[in-house]
Amino acid sequence: MRTKSPSLISSRLSGYYAFTGLDRSRPVIGMDDGKKQPLFTLNNAHSKWTGTLVRDTGLKVRKRIEEGEIIHQNFFNRTGLAYAVQTGKSINLHTERSASYTDAFTRDAPVTSAMFAGKLMFMSPGHGMIMTDGFSFMPNTASVAPGFGVAIQNRMYVAGIPNKPTEIEISRLFNNDGDEQIFPAEETATTTSTRADFLDLANIIGTADEVTGLARFETNRLAIFTNDQAIIYKVDPDIANFEIDTRANVQLGAISHNSIAQVGSDIIFCSRHGVHSLIRSNDNGITIDTLTLSFEIEEVYKDLLRRCIGPRFVSSTYDQDLGRLHIFFPMADGLHKALVAEFRRGYDALSWSTSDIGSARCGAFLAGSMTFGTTLTMYDRLDELFELSPLDDLTDDFIRPAMVVETPILWHGQIDELKEARALVVQAAGTGTLRITAHDEEGNEVLVEEIQVERRDDNPVSFPSDALDVQFRIPFQLRYRGIQLKFESTDMGDLELLGFAIELKTPQK
Repeated sequence: MRTKSPSLISSRLSGYYAFTGLDRSRPVIGMDDGKKQPLFTLNNAHSKWTGTLVRDTGLKVRKRIEEGEIIHQNFFNRTGLAYAVQTGKSINLHTERSASYTDAFTRDAPVTSAMFAGKLMFMSPGHGMIMTDGFSFMPNTASVAPGFGVAIQNRMYVAGIPNKPTEIEISRLFNNDGDEQIFPAEETATTTSTRADFLDLANIIGTADEVTGLARFETNRLAIFTNDQAIIYKVDPDIANFEIDTRANVQLGAISHNSIAQVGSDIIFCSRHGVHSLIRSNDNGITIDTLTLSFEIEEVYKDLLRRCIGPRFVSSTYDQDLGRLHIFFPMADGLHKALVAEFRRGYDALSWSTSDIGSARCGAFLAGSMTFGTTLTMYDRLDELFELSPLDDLTDDFIRPAMVVETPILWHGQIDELKEARALVVQAAGTGTLRITAHDEEGNEVLVEEIQVERRDDNPVSFPSDALDVQFRIPFQLRYRGIQLKFESTDMGDLELLGFAIELKTPQK
């Protein structure tokens, strides 16, 4: 009986591309979309708005410390960082200009900071504020002992005071005369509009809730978060003009002050249920409401929240240059995790991924510098155009986390239909080794392959103009009903995965 040669056997391609990022909103067996394909695992890589998967950029050592873990950091000027280090005994404060303040706060307590009056104010619940200009530290003489604060229109608003859980204390209007140290307890008897004052929300909240975070919304509004809601105040240099914004209806709270991040004119915050944005209504531009951003990764978010050392230690940092929000979840074993939201093209093109880069516990961003705080080391994010040689091992100065991309189970059509594969076609660009592993629907390993991706000498940086330069065909003779693929890269290369396809034999009619 004569048969056709393999090259003449009729076949079709089942393609997967335009990746939409991490998605656990559906079961692993029900996520085969093809175009706009969601992923079951996306760690240390992200989905760009174009649908391409890109390995996260590497980190370069910025500073090493002798002991302890950096649990909080912030910029005191455009280029200089101050940071809190937790050791076995206490929490100490340091700056990159060699200033130090030992035993600033008790260990295992959240630390926050805010810029006011040209100084960076460090805060921790039950302790007095400590200020730095980068060259030295000095205690703030105000008797207030807040857990967090924010500066708006020449006033400092602080809350998280252990014995006053519903109060926000307001500094005197700053006039460059030591006003940053004048709060209600230090204020002289006066009725002037510039005086220090306070807000007590006990009768406004309506429950036994407490203030969990503060944020500046737009230019003249104070967002006050509790565990279950947010109240918006319109503030003014004149204390008499403070008023509640009745156009806000926010029935979601924040788990911690540090989990609130400013993203443009919006506020991104973490609740017990997910990640949300505080925004103006698209319908009328007047009312203030919330937009939930984390439906696709709600189960991942809640799992990380359960496993971390506590919701009040979760923190967020927005990388303005790359359009990425990093949400850090500190773990008891020191292997900290993060969720990363990529929305350079706005909320409509939002995608999610996870990260464990450097086991970072916190971050800070200013003027193009994105930094990460870890145990014994502070890192800078490398520019995306900075290329690391894929042949280099992890060095003392550079690290790059291992990329892991895992698809859901792919059925190429009917779930109960037996398929016959001929080849796996992968489109990848950049440099480095890409390891591909495949398992069938029963979990049996059916393929392990490595491909070496290289840039052409005449096109060392930009994307290849010829699709054949990025296409790899791997023989893959197998019968199965469903297949799950994993793509990994562990060297220092900067890989991009454009898409892949399974070449399937077409049954003869």
